[in-house]
Amino acid sequence: MVNANTLLTVDAARNWKTFVADYMVLMTAKKANRDLVSGYSVRRVRGAYQIFFGKLSPYAPMTAEQIYEWSQRLPLQWLAGKADDMRADILTGGR
Repeated sequence: MVNANTLLTVDAARNWKTFVADYMVLMTAKKANRDLVSGYSVRRVRGAYQIFFGKLSPYAPMTAEQIYEWSQRLPLQWLAGKADDMRADILTGGR
């Protein structure tokens, strides 16, 4: 189970696309953040990730790499960019 404490580590940040996918899972768990990405959310489903729109998922379960690629085509792109920025800060020590 990923939470904010386990995500904000250098070890977690080293795995780029998994970090981004886990960040999107954490952030889209809150309605206010889903509103920022037009109602989309990312959830962990049986060891994979799945994109939801509201309560429905028009997408099959995916790997972290696939979630990252799909996020670049959806409103989730904004969150992926935020995750990339946070990851860079973690890896550089916030410099």
